[in-house]
Amino acid sequence: MSSTFSGDETAPFFGFLGAAAALVFSCMGAAYGTAKSGVGVASMGVMRPELVMKSIVPVVMAGVLGIYGLIIAVIISTGINPKAKSYYLFDGYAHLSSGLSCGLAGLAAGMAIGIVGDAGVSLCHGKGNNICNRSDESTCTIINRRCTREKAGRGKYLWLLWIYFLQPQFKSAHV
Repeated sequence: MSSTFSGDETAPFFGFLGAAAALVFSCMGAAYGTAKSGVGVASMGVMRPELVMKSIVPVVMAGVLGIYGLIIAVIISTGINPKAKSYYLFDGYAHLSSGLSCGLAGLAAGMAIGIVGDAGVSLCHGKGNNICNRSDESTCTIINRRCTREKAGRGKYLWLLWIYFLQPQFKSAHV
């Protein structure tokens, strides 16, 4: 390296790796969330076309995750300039950890948005009566009543998460 370089020579590698991790993982989460909830929106367009615009919210939420990753990647990469100020391994590891935390959080959020978005659209507007079996009829009645309301509250998605992760009999019936 040149004589004007100050700090560790390998530190920018870790910093740029953090910027790349923030961008890649959050965009993977955004892509998964968009694709998974987009399938629900497409089925909604066939079953009840008047509700398509209400069903597009998870797709927009998933797309915003990629923008968050891009913003964090730009912030990290502009902070890496070893010729202007010293850039040590601590700085590189700090940028790596912040990029990984942003990217992996975006990936997890994108997966959650995709699963809940697809399940919410499918259950609440299209297939609400097909998921019930006789063993858990009271729960299905509560869920169907909550999902078919015109203005279901914030608890709607919590019920759907409960169905998807804690009730294995619903998984096979939902697909």
